[in-house]
Order: sequence, then structure tokens, then C-alpha cells
Amino acid sequence: MKDVCFKNAGRIMCKNIITGATGFIGYALCQELLENDEYVIAVVRPGSKNKKKLEKLQGLEIVELELSELELLHKEYQIKADCFYHMAWNGSSGKEREDFRIQRSNIAYMGKAIEAAKSCGCSKIVGAGSQAEYGVCREETREDVTPLSPFMMYGAAKAAAYQLGKILQGKSTFHLYGQGYTVSTAWEKIRGH
Repeated sequence: MKDVCFKNAGRIMCKNIITGATGFIGYALCQELLENDEYVIAVVRPGSKNKKKLEKLQGLEIVELELSELELLHKEYQIKADCFYHMAWNGSSGKEREDFRIQRSNIAYMGKAIEAAKSCGCSKIVGAGSQAEYGVCREETREDVTPLSPFMMYGAAKAAAYQLGKILQGKSTFHLYGQGYTVSTAWEKIRGH
């Protein structure tokens, strides 16, 4: 069994699981966590052509799994971690944004991510939201006051995944990325710095 937090050169480091680690936000998050001396377990799809860019990062462990197999992080790999970042999302561009089956599967994958996070002992799970959850907004969008009003399958699925996460976690969640946020500021919010 791998420990969640451990000492390295006198500093406590925590383990972080990131799905979608080869994507725009996931890759930047991997880099940020590694720069802050955190341990990263990057979950990538088997045979991902983008895996090569992750292999260049030092201090990163790569696990190849389909999103439908996230329970294997604990069952097979016996991974324990402090934080689970679910950045993976299918159909985030083009015609797939309106594909009901693809977007419905993303909601199920969020549920699998939350269950995997709990099995791995994670005290926090973070997902990436989207402006598409709010529809067309003429004013500043703030998740604490702006009502959800998606007009496409992608936005509706993001909103549903967020609500599912709140219920399954039994506590409030927040989005990682948005106006005014960089990966650094989001990471500070998560870590409470």
C-alpha cells in the first residue's frame, strides 16, 4: 500500500491523481504540482498519443486506464492519494459537444471518479467546469450567484456532473478554472494557501 503523504528532504509531499493529464488543464496542473514538489499520478487512456509529453516530466507516475476503469486505481494499483483532480472529459469540442451518448458517459465518469477518489482515500476531488454550464451571459459569471442555464449537451453534462459531485461528496465543491484563475491560483485555493 502506498502512503498518501510522505517526507522528502524534510518536506511533506502529498500524492495527487489527475485524470485527463494530457489535456490543456490537466497537463498544466501536472506541471504546477510538480513545480511545487507534489507527487503526481497521471491517469491516461491506454495508447494515448499524448502520453509522450508526460514522460518528459520528472516525478510523475503514469497509469494507463480507461475512464470506465477508475476503480482499478485502488483495486489493482492500490494507490492512496490526498487529492483527485478529474480533468478528463470526452467531447469537449466540435460536434461531440452535442452528442448525447458521449456527454451522458461523462456524467457517469464523474461518478466513477468520485468513487475512485473515495477508495483511494482522497480528502478532496476537483473537477473542471465550463462557461457552457451558464449559457449565454451578458454580465460577469460567478458560480456562487449565476444560475445554471446551459443550451447545449456539453454544458448540461458539465452542470449535471457538478451537481452529482456535490451530492456524492456530501459537501460543497468548486470549479478549478475560470475567469481570473490560473492553474496557480486554483491550486492555492485547493490547498488553502
